[in-house]
Amino acid sequence: MNYQLANITDEQRQEMQRKAAEKKAAKQQWAKDNLKLDWDDKSHWQELASKHGYRLPVYYEPAKSKFVNRFLKHFNLSKEWYTDVTGFANGNQEAKDNPNMPAFAQVGLLLESFDEIS
Repeated sequence: MNYQLANITDEQRQEMQRKAAEKKAAKQQWAKDNLKLDWDDKSHWQELASKHGYRLPVYYEPAKSKFVNRFLKHFNLSKEWYTDVTGFANGNQEAKDNPNMPAFAQVGLLLESFDEIS
C-alpha cells in the first residue's frame, strides 16, 4: 500500500474521490461532444472481446497508441501486424487521421482482424 494513501484523512479521501468523479464526468461529456459513439458493430466487438478474453476500452476514451499497444501485447502481435492490418504506422497516426474515433472502435476493428486469423 502507498504510504501516502495510508495516512490521508477521510475528508482528503472524499475530496480525491469527488475530483476523480468530476474528471470522469468531464471526459464523458467531451466524448459525447467530440467522438462518434454510435457504431453498428459495437455489440459484435463486445462479443469478440468476450470470446478472446479481452476488455474493450471505455467509451469515453479517444483512440490512441496506448490502446493499440495494449492490444498487441495481450495477443502477442507485432507492430508489423498492426501496420499490415490498418496501414498506419501506429495508433496515434490512426487517431490523428480519424479524430472522431473512440478507442473501443479502434480496438474493435483490430479484434475483427485478429479473429479472422485465430
